[in-house]
Amino acid sequence: MKMPKEKLIGPRFGTIGMVAFVDLLGYSRRVQAIRTADDLYRVEADVCRVQKWFDHKPDDFDVRTVQKLQSKRVLAFSDCLVITVPSRSELTDADGGDYDVLFSELVAIAYAQGRCATNGIFIRGGIDYGLWYKRRDTIISPPMVAAYNLEKQTCVPMIGISETFRSYLRDNPQRGIYSSREDPFQRYFRHITLPSGRKQWVLDYLPLFLGEIDGALTAEERAVYRDADTDTRERIRSAAHVRDLEALTLLHRQQILTARAAIEDPHVREKYDWLADYHDDAVRRYFKKPPPEAFIGTSSPTGST
Repeated sequence: MKMPKEKLIGPRFGTIGMVAFVDLLGYSRRVQAIRTADDLYRVEADVCRVQKWFDHKPDDFDVRTVQKLQSKRVLAFSDCLVITVPSRSELTDADGGDYDVLFSELVAIAYAQGRCATNGIFIRGGIDYGLWYKRRDTIISPPMVAAYNLEKQTCVPMIGISETFRSYLRDNPQRGIYSSREDPFQRYFRHITLPSGRKQWVLDYLPLFLGEIDGALTAEERAVYRDADTDTRERIRSAAHVRDLEALTLLHRQQILTARAAIEDPHVREKYDWLADYHDDAVRRYFKKPPPEAFIGTSSPTGST
């Protein structure tokens, strides 16, 4: 007897929404090489740190409140994460739809990816849209399988975006409130050519990551800032912002170079050559006057379109 559709995806156990699969590159080898308790705890510390960057049980009260309202989940499994954000939640009901909520989550994922990269942890992933069914200790999700397969197909350290998810966002009725210039659908994705020649949409994470940087004031700057006039405060904030942007861009560059230098397999190294070109392309697009020392410079183009 065929199970009625409403029984399968009813609100008690099932939701429809975004599902992301994220692989921590190189961690499968680390997990398989565990021999001692110290080995285990070091891997656990790294995995939990990445899980935290993806907003698992965030410390910030406002972020924690939003996450509860949107019913977001961030699950960790040995060398990977699975993130789910439903299209229907208290937050989407209050917002009148899920368009802004889903794009806000994409920014959060891009920011987490940037934090991973600047800490020397490179990730690859896939994002799809559809059913997430959880009942007790059982999870069944076609988009989780699709996101896993997309992660493998993407092959470079980026997060692939499925055509199913892009189509859902493209046709979302809330999209109509945006001008073409401000529409996140036009700005958050990048169409790339992989080393294999295959075309793929990915999350354009580096500009999104840099766009979330505020600029932290030093103790000396805070002391001046407290008693400064409006113009001086603006100059202090602007200088701190530029300083942190450039520092994080240079750190992103250095982590790519460090990772690439440690790779002996030419097939794997090719993927980090690709990432180096993506870095340079993103720096050119983000900065009006890019700092010359921020570039890596390689011979193979990323093939962005």
